[in-house]
Amino acid sequence: MSSRDMSESGYLYRFLFLFLAVIIISLALHSFFILPSYSSGQAVSTSMKTFTDNLALEGPVMGYAGVVGTPANSPAVQPAGGYSGIEAVRLNLRLASLRLNWETGTGDDLTLATVIVTTPQGSETLPWKESGHLVRPGWSILQKRGFLPGTTANANNILEPNEVFTILVAPSANMPPGTSFTITMSLPNVQPLTVNRIVPGPLKQITDLG
Repeated sequence: MSSRDMSESGYLYRFLFLFLAVIIISLALHSFFILPSYSSGQAVSTSMKTFTDNLALEGPVMGYAGVVGTPANSPAVQPAGGYSGIEAVRLNLRLASLRLNWETGTGDDLTLATVIVTTPQGSETLPWKESGHLVRPGWSILQKRGFLPGTTANANNILEPNEVFTILVAPSANMPPGTSFTITMSLPNVQPLTVNRIVPGPLKQITDLG
């Protein structure tokens, strides 16, 4: 066999080796990065929704005192001895969404939420209340607005990426100064929102909890 034949044979072997190596690497990348089934696609879709549609706080958490049986924004006269404890907590909620486009009606239906308040005395699951007034125990939606200035929210109870909902959470018992508490809001397929605070003192009718 001539040196030319040996050179051409070596070139052919190298070509075949490189070709097989490319195929093996392509198959490996396919198995790692390309989803093999429809069920996997569903799992990733659910995972992305959990990641992009998590509940988040918008602004500070506020505590209310001296407002039992009245609308949460009504005036009240502070008693001479001050307020004994927080009766309700106001939260502004939005979606920590990465989506720029969405269809009307998509988002998180807050009426499906489970809201739990935990204090050193124990945990209490609060029922959903239609009224925007302080009804204890319970929680309700006080206000709906657009996320950006000049925008509005629609009338339904589905929190969408372009909206902010203000909710009022009212446990059965007052929470006096020094009380540590946790509010947990859970929704299907969404990471729970957990808010931890300590009641400061002295209290005002409306106290900024940070």
